[in-house]
Amino acid sequence: MGLTGWGTHLIRRGPLVFNIQDVFPDAAVETGAIRNKRIIAAAKWLERVSYNRAAAVTVLSNDLRDNVVAKVRASKQNAVRVIPNFVDTDAIRPLDRMTALRGELGIGDETVVLYAGNVGFSQSLEMVVDAARSHAVSDLRHQR
Repeated sequence: MGLTGWGTHLIRRGPLVFNIQDVFPDAAVETGAIRNKRIIAAAKWLERVSYNRAAAVTVLSNDLRDNVVAKVRASKQNAVRVIPNFVDTDAIRPLDRMTALRGELGIGDETVVLYAGNVGFSQSLEMVVDAARSHAVSDLRHQR
């Protein structure tokens, strides 16, 4: 996405703000999804170029900021900013949990564990199941 953003910046002349939600290629290398040394080197080069050409790089946590800051030149380190993912808890509030969807899915008033995110090599589905078990959820069923 970095090169696409840079190309758009050149055509439109606006500042490039590169928003990072996950560090690539780090996650792919750590999980073994990428093993070829040339591809890893090319991906790391592309990552550095993308960060260094952006007017700003936004990340969602301090540890992700530390990761990116270690990869950019010193003059760009202050351009790496943390903007955490959030929810407006005044606008988004829980409603009555006994909804028509529960009835449609055959779910009574039992606890429902939901993971709303990516499931892949770097996200542990086992961790979600273990968390459900640790909260004494005895009847684990898989729904899609």
